[in-house]
Amino acid sequence: ALGLLQLLFHFQVDSISIPSVSLVLLIIFLTLSLSFSNFPQSARRELTQYLILFLGYGLTSYHSSKKVVIQKTFCFSSMVYSVLFCMIILSSGQNDGEFVLNSHVASAFALLGIFVSWDLYVRYFHRFFLLSLFINLAALGLSKSWAGIAALAFGVGYIFYRKKRDGIRKIISLKSAAIVVAALFSFLIIAVLFVKITTLADRLNWWAGAIQMSIQHPFLGAGSFEKLSPFYLSSYIRSPYVHNFPLQIATELGIPAAFLLTYFILKKITSGENSVLNIGLAASFVQNNFDFAMNIPGFLLLFFMLLSTARQDVPEVRKFTPKFRAFGIFIITSLGLYSGWALGVKPLMGFHKAAEAQDERTGGRQEIAEICLKEALRWDPLRADFSSELAELFYEKYRQDSKSSNLRQAVHFGRDALKKDPLSKLYENRMQEMLREGRTGKRTP
Repeated sequence: ALGLLQLLFHFQVDSISIPSVSLVLLIIFLTLSLSFSNFPQSARRELTQYLILFLGYGLTSYHSSKKVVIQKTFCFSSMVYSVLFCMIILSSGQNDGEFVLNSHVASAFALLGIFVSWDLYVRYFHRFFLLSLFINLAALGLSKSWAGIAALAFGVGYIFYRKKRDGIRKIISLKSAAIVVAALFSFLIIAVLFVKITTLADRLNWWAGAIQMSIQHPFLGAGSFEKLSPFYLSSYIRSPYVHNFPLQIATELGIPAAFLLTYFILKKITSGENSVLNIGLAASFVQNNFDFAMNIPGFLLLFFMLLSTARQDVPEVRKFTPKFRAFGIFIITSLGLYSGWALGVKPLMGFHKAAEAQDERTGGRQEIAEICLKEALRWDPLRADFSSELAELFYEKYRQDSKSSNLRQAVHFGRDALKKDPLSKLYENRMQEMLREGRTGKRTP
């Protein structure tokens, strides 16, 4: 909301930057893939995430004078995050089970924090940035992420390669380089001694299943790796992520979307001079070919905002006639209003009505709960759980009065829930139970 207000107050209608062809094609393919998804509720969530993603990227690209502020803010926030992560690890020693998910994200956050801090230290030689670099290095080591450590080695190695080949000045200072290299070797030794890279076999299994899904659904994707992967994996180990960002996009949104998104990211990274920040973004992208942090919406948004601040090229600016500007503003405003209504207001009202229905059911007022749930479904027709709750409500009424009309309604809404979430075992089992009872007349205890 603050970003939109800033954009409205500072937007110059006399000129506008032309987006690249790859970005326009990417948005088209993303929209098509999500519009025809077999999982509409999750598709709407992803569409909202990508809308926020490109809005954040556009705002940070437009306000290029603020890019140093954004980088310094990220440096500070990554340091705070890494301090908290290190405190948790050192105090509890917890780095297994569910906490591994957080450690993967922490390693990706720390890796970007290392290169952002390094870039700022090279430019300003302030001790705060050096402290942030140390703390992020510690967090990366304690996360025991072999992909993050390998990506760090790639980034540092490439910096030295560019410095030696092209004689680039002001990329790094010898003192800071020596510190980073010493820390790198220390954490590599820790990784070799304490990290068991047994998860590589799991990744190969996920990649093989994702490739099969991408081949079978090449243009618009299969919709959801998490829900469809059991049908493609040789040995099923549950994971919502492929642990390869381009491959996950190809699996869920199609090969064209994956190619365009990868091309867009790499083109922005390689444009202009090879600064420490550009190489850090490249290292982060390398890491996410083995991890899943870029599939987390918040991290992907931060990555894109840093990507916009690292850009060295000047966007193309063209002048337009007043009529063309007015037409463009009308289209953008209409799209913004529709997006706010369809992706914000309607789901929120549906959620509110569903919560009201839950209160009514708890109080024993079934008729009012039925009205509230139907209103919730009218507001938000994509929610499978609303249909499932209506099916449960009518099924309870059928058990009380044995009216066949209530059973028909229960089956109708049960089928609707299963249609919206076709792989839900819960909905499928409840449907079989209702149909079996309808055929035999015998009630399931």
